[in-house]
Amino acid sequence: MRLKLFLLLFVAVLLVGVASAEVQETSYTFKQNDFVNYNWTCLDDDGIHCSSGTPVTLTLTNPRGVTIFSNSSMTFNPTSFNHTIDTSTIGEYKVLIIVPTITNTTTGFSYLVTASGEAKGILGFYILMFVLIYLLTFFSAYWENVTLTTLGAFGMIILGMFSLINGIDIYRNNLTEAFSLITIFIGAYFAVTGSIKVIQENL
Repeated sequence: MRLKLFLLLFVAVLLVGVASAEVQETSYTFKQNDFVNYNWTCLDDDGIHCSSGTPVTLTLTNPRGVTIFSNSSMTFNPTSFNHTIDTSTIGEYKVLIIVPTITNTTTGFSYLVTASGEAKGILGFYILMFVLIYLLTFFSAYWENVTLTTLGAFGMIILGMFSLINGIDIYRNNLTEAFSLITIFIGAYFAVTGSIKVIQENL
């Protein structure tokens, strides 16, 4: 009983952490898997558009901290330089543009990728789903209702796997992945223990 209450309290703290996590301001928001060709205006020390021979490189890091492009050359066009950027993973990407031949020309910014392409999502709905499935599982286990406990446990596993793959609303980082894995493990624990009880009752 104490273990169950401790786990419930621990999960509640994690949910609050996910809900209240600081959201860093991003420059752009794109829809997941959309094709995006980012254009960047380059001006030299005299305020004139850079020529085709100006080396402009782009480094891109995805939400998992993996470098997608490292000092990749941007393509020149008459008024700007462009480069396709990745939108396959939900979360915040970081971009660094460097022009080594121009004084103090290093530009860094971030952009957000969400399932809908909107910066604001439905985080409250996700939290409600997690709270309901946790309450169903823990209280069913407390009242020793094996059927509801097992149902809630499989619900936790499915919800945990979904959030692990897709993130929680517009967020996907180490915190959401850890919470998803914890949800899967707790669901698996109750699913296994519930199945063992059913087997023992039918022996």
